Amino acid sequence: MTQTIVNPITGYTMTFLEATEEFFRFSETGQPDAPAPALHVHPLQEERFQVTRGTVAFVMNDQEVVCQPGEGVAVPAGVPHTFHNAGEGEFEMLGEYRPGLPEKSRRFHEVYFALARAGLTDVKGMPSLWQVAVEMPLFSDHVRLASPPWALQRALLALLRPIARLRGCKPYRLDPSVVC
Repeated sequence: MTQTIVNPITGYTMTFLEATEEFFRFSETGQPDAPAPALHVHPLQEERFQVTRGTVAFVMNDQEVVCQPGEGVAVPAGVPHTFHNAGEGEFEMLGEYRPGLPEKSRRFHEVYFALARAGLTDVKGMPSLWQVAVEMPLFSDHVRLASPPWALQRALLALLRPIARLRGCKPYRLDPSVVC
C-alpha cells in the first residue's frame, strides 16, 4: 500500500503506510516555509500525530501545542485543528486516522496534492471554491473546513455546485480531466 505523493505548492510530502477500516496510517514531511493547512475538522475520525523529526506546532481550537521528536497529540473527531512547521528545518511526523475511512481519506489527499501538481490551486495550495463545491460531497465524511458551520457550508456548496458544473467543473480524476 505504500505510496508517496508530493504537493509542490505547500512543500508537503505524504506517504501512505497502511489503510484499513480501523485506521489509516501515513508519514508526512513539511518544509520550513510550508503553509499550514486550512483550519479543519474530521467529523468522524480522531487524528493522531507523532513527530519523528523537527518541530511541529499543532493548533487545536485556541490551544497551540509544540511537539519535538517523540512527542505527539491526539485530535478528537470534530475538533478544529491545523499544524505548521515550528522549526528551522524539515519536519517529519507519523499520522493516523481512526476509523480509517480508507477510500475517502486516501482520495482526499491524492486529489488535493494532484490539484496542486496540476497548477490548479492558489499559492497556499487551496483549490478554487468551484472545485471544492464539486469535491466536497466525496470528502465530507473525512474532512470539512472548521468554519462556517457545516450546515451553512453544505447549503452554500449545494447552491454553487450546479454553477460549478456549468463552468465545466467535475470531481478530479487522478488521470487527467477537466477541472476549474
